[in-house]
Amino acid sequence: MTPHVHLKAGAGFPVLAPAGIRILAALDQTAQQFGLVLLVTSGSEPMGRDPADPHPLGEAVDVSVQGLTPDDIRELRNEFMVRLGSAFTVLYETPHPSPELASIAYVNPKATGDHFHLQRRKGTTWP
Repeated sequence: MTPHVHLKAGAGFPVLAPAGIRILAALDQTAQQFGLVLLVTSGSEPMGRDPADPHPLGEAVDVSVQGLTPDDIRELRNEFMVRLGSAFTVLYETPHPSPELASIAYVNPKATGDHFHLQRRKGTTWP
C-alpha cells in the first residue's frame, strides 16, 4: 500500500481556496508520515449547504476515521493541529462519542459518521 489521500465517490473540489490547498497538503504529509490511506468524504461539493459554509467555499475538508483506533484518532488529530497551526480548526466530529474519545469529540447529531473536520478558523484569513 502506498500512503496517499483519495476521494470518496461523490466527494470533490469544484472550488478550492488557498486554505483548502493547505489542508490537503497537511493530509498528504500526514498520510506519508504515518503510512496511511486517508479518505476525503467531503470537499467543496455544495450538497445543499449554506453558501457561507466553509465546505462550498473550498476551505474545509472531512476525512473518514473508519478503521482507526482511538489512539490513532487522538494522534492524527494532534498531528493535524500541529501541521495546520492556529489559523485552522481540527475537529473529531461524531454523532455518538465513544467513552474513549468523549474528551476530544465534537458532537454533531447530524453527522453521518465519525470523521475529522478540518477548516480555516473562523475570523482568520489564509494566507
